Amino acid sequence: MRREMDDMLIYYIVGAFALDNIVNYFVAVPVYVASIPVSLLLMFRLTRNRLDRLWFIACILCLGFSAVVNFFRFAVSIEDLSDILFLAQFFSAFFYAKNSRVSPAAISHATYVFAILFLPALVGINAGSSEADPDVFLSGSRDIEFLRLYNQGMYRLPHVASYLLAFACLWWTYVASFSHKARHFLLAAIFLFLTLYTGSRTPIIVMGAAYLVANFRLQAREILITVVIFVIAGFVIANMKDMMDFLFGSFLYQYLSFFDTVINNFDRLSRVIIWDSWFSAISDFNGLDFFVGRNFSSSFDFNSRKIGLNIWFHNDFLSAFYAYGIFVFSAYLIPHLIALKVAIRRRASARLLCLLGLYIFVAAFVNGFYKYLPVMFFVLLFSDRSEVAAYARGASFRRAGQRRVRLDVDEATGAR
Repeated sequence: MRREMDDMLIYYIVGAFALDNIVNYFVAVPVYVASIPVSLLLMFRLTRNRLDRLWFIACILCLGFSAVVNFFRFAVSIEDLSDILFLAQFFSAFFYAKNSRVSPAAISHATYVFAILFLPALVGINAGSSEADPDVFLSGSRDIEFLRLYNQGMYRLPHVASYLLAFACLWWTYVASFSHKARHFLLAAIFLFLTLYTGSRTPIIVMGAAYLVANFRLQAREILITVVIFVIAGFVIANMKDMMDFLFGSFLYQYLSFFDTVINNFDRLSRVIIWDSWFSAISDFNGLDFFVGRNFSSSFDFNSRKIGLNIWFHNDFLSAFYAYGIFVFSAYLIPHLIALKVAIRRRASARLLCLLGLYIFVAAFVNGFYKYLPVMFFVLLFSDRSEVAAYARGASFRRAGQRRVRLDVDEATGAR
């Protein structure tokens, strides 16, 4: 019964998410945001550890206190309300995932939904776009950071699509590491291609960086893969101009433009500009701002005035501190530190979960995390190796318990 309830919650969240994207292709209705209060209650109910429940309540109280104080200090927008709900869901997702027993089958089903939502992009159907939209590659701009082509299918935003497709890639890679079946490797490769096709650079770059860090103590296979990565990177850098000319106008162009900007015009990177704006913003903080922040929508107003861009700070940690103050920032940081701890602890036995823990932290730092269905990432991070292995090999979960002893021994001895 416990497993069925955990699975049903995942189906509810993914179902609400899918419905939201489909409905909003035709008309703007906040279906998913409206579903969050129910998911909060269900995740709290399914968080069985008493201490985790207390931590969850403490996080919500900190967030609620900051929100209420800023409600009287600033004008409150829809963006503020939705951001508070997303952040509250992040806290509930973390503690729920620590206590859940979601079946591997439910995770697989979620990845199929993520793929279906994106497939229309392969035939040129993207939410929020039309044939009348200008082609940025025909604009004549010389700013290569401006020249980007995105695909999102039925998703509201390409970044959301890229995160969830990257998650699916990680999931099927993890399954394939146990099964060694061609179809699982093929699924992982397909999801990797779809992630690339979104045009959103964050997941690809973060996964690559996380892989290198996760495999810091290299064995023969990892040494070979790392050498190949550096050889390819060296070739790309040496032939950067020719390759950028060849890929001009394609969704792959912005992946190369990122490295060209890093090498030749680092200060032009969007994150450098936005984060510098954040430092200017907090330099004006008073004592109350330090404790409760200035709310989420204020960051858009500040960046509009400071850098001429109506955007947020593109860093969850910086944004949490600016919007909600030091206590909410600390509450948000702790789950990420725990995720890193879990990643390091499981490094010897589950290298991909180590990569996942690093991915969660780095993604939150360089772009954002808590608005991209964090429950899926946390469920995988805290998943039971024995059950995933049994699922990958086609075994029933009754047999998974028999395998668990051996896998635990492998984990203790560092066997792979």
